[in-house]
Amino acid sequence: GNYQSFRWTMAEGAVQLPGISGYAAILGAPRACSSDGAMDVGAASTQTGIPYGPGSAAYEYSAVSGMTVLSLAPGGTWAGASGIDPTGTYVVGCGDTPANPNGEILTWTGGSVLTLGVPAAEAANGLAANFVGVTRNGAVVVAAGSLGSYLHNSYGWFDLQQALIAGGASLSGWSS
Repeated sequence: GNYQSFRWTMAEGAVQLPGISGYAAILGAPRACSSDGAMDVGAASTQTGIPYGPGSAAYEYSAVSGMTVLSLAPGGTWAGASGIDPTGTYVVGCGDTPANPNGEILTWTGGSVLTLGVPAAEAANGLAANFVGVTRNGAVVVAAGSLGSYLHNSYGWFDLQQALIAGGASLSGWSS
């Protein structure tokens, strides 16, 4: 069936998000929202049931400006947003590029899209992640891949578990 998305506020209750012309579904629910709930991000699809892959588009919604389709990466054909910083300034997700046709991590801010590539362990299959987060200043991105969890900063991609251990964190009881 066709999916619909809603946002909920104390003042308004459940409010259905508008559709996007040319897309069959706004999948499930927005994937993330800003800390005040004013901005929502997610994925729309031309094919019901395909959240991240061919036929999908990243979107951003606000009650003020409405529904906006976010830019594709240069040479890309699909994208999906799955994280937003608390202020609503930085959006993260994934999409394809000619270098990574199975997906890589993307960030959007101020109408521009930036490609972050793929962690080396995920390079063979790409990274079409729907679990991605970003810090308030956009400097650090975390993503879950099929082989592990990763963080990206100004030095590149790192395995999250290894980075936590190197930082002195105890991961007893941690499972990957």
